[in-house]
Amino acid sequence: MSTRTDLLFLPTELLRDDGEEAIDMRLWVAAFALHVPLALLLQTQPAAGAAHGALALLFGLYSALAGRVDRAAQAAAYIAGAEVLWRMTSSGVFWEFGKYAVVLIFCVAIGRNPAWRVPPLALSYFVVLLPSCVMTLLALNFEEARKQMSFNLSGPLALAVSVWFFANCRMGRRECSKILLAYLAPLVSVVTITMISTYFSGPIVFGTNSNFATSGGFGPNQVASSLGLGVLFGLLVLAFAPGLAMGGRLVVLSLVVACGMQSAMTFSRSGLLLALQAGLVGVLFLRQDLKAVLRVALWVVAGYVLVAYLVSPALDSFTGGALGRRFESTNLSHRDDLVMADIAIWLENPVGGSGPGAAKSERAARTHSSSIAHTEFSRLLSDHGLFGIVAMGLLCAMGLQMLRRADPGGPRAFVAVMLAWSLVYMAVNGMRLVAPSLLLGFGALQWKRWAPGREFYIKDAA
Repeated sequence: MSTRTDLLFLPTELLRDDGEEAIDMRLWVAAFALHVPLALLLQTQPAAGAAHGALALLFGLYSALAGRVDRAAQAAAYIAGAEVLWRMTSSGVFWEFGKYAVVLIFCVAIGRNPAWRVPPLALSYFVVLLPSCVMTLLALNFEEARKQMSFNLSGPLALAVSVWFFANCRMGRRECSKILLAYLAPLVSVVTITMISTYFSGPIVFGTNSNFATSGGFGPNQVASSLGLGVLFGLLVLAFAPGLAMGGRLVVLSLVVACGMQSAMTFSRSGLLLALQAGLVGVLFLRQDLKAVLRVALWVVAGYVLVAYLVSPALDSFTGGALGRRFESTNLSHRDDLVMADIAIWLENPVGGSGPGAAKSERAARTHSSSIAHTEFSRLLSDHGLFGIVAMGLLCAMGLQMLRRADPGGPRAFVAVMLAWSLVYMAVNGMRLVAPSLLLGFGALQWKRWAPGREFYIKDAA
């Protein structure tokens, strides 16, 4: 047996100096384009959303059964990107479909690979939340208790299963970039719907609060967060995707600008601010990879010039200056009141908490506003008490373990971005979407060798 470097036997024109196969953006551009008519279809025929969701789930299950963990991960990312699309078009999928679909896909992949190890921290994190369910069952009738437990525990379940899945996967930049692109595809539909509702549906009154009209008639928080994550993922593709041609880069940059523009137009600030803070954290961990830093800086500067001198002035003029005033505001949108209410509820039930979802009415009475927690960490206190504190400790331990295991440079920066976005999202928006669970799991990924300019694969050949 002799060992030789064969670069996966790929044609020379599909390879770049880092040895990774280039991504063929023609297929992705076609997929992006198809999501424009899909948006129009789902707006006029919401029932088609059920078929759309079923197809995405079936593709993920087929990939998991076939042992294609990369495609299973792409399907999960696609579902995460489409979650807001299905909700805003009142499609025929149940509210928590995204979380349970991701759990099902990953569980099938895990079941197909019985040798995969169980990450003890992730399993413990979910298990420690279960005892408080007794409090919910005692406080509410069975049907309401079932709904509340499903709503509040589906996110932690998806997080634990995602960590289990990705901790046993080994991928390179090409596979990861395709996962990011899979998330971006359904956002084209979200951008289409929000653009139609913003610019082609009559006059809109702009104030200083989140705007449902510019969010496609759906919750601005969720729309802005999904689109803001699209901005972050697009920048990661531009920074790390191997062999991306200039045409493909311009397509991704255009989608980044469109997502950023529509995220801002929801008047929900969290979407872009989450992307910004996660990106800055990533750059701090990327300082050892000068080539990647320069690439990130180039595209960030290009995007900034485009936004600062063209897009932002136009949007501010369109809103009569309201957009600028909204982003200058430091109002916390009553999140601080909700946190204080959760702490007060926890102090009344310090050990077992009130139970998942059982404190809805008390939270609403204390805040005279929302009955749903906006901060996952304060919810863990009020709903789970001492067990919630243990769960938070386990989350921190998982994050530190992921950072420690990742190689310095690109892999560690990638992990840091995933952790930063998911944890801060949970701090400001709870776990309304499957995205924070998926991203925290993504941080557990095992990376193939990452050495820009020297990366290669070795196969044994006779």
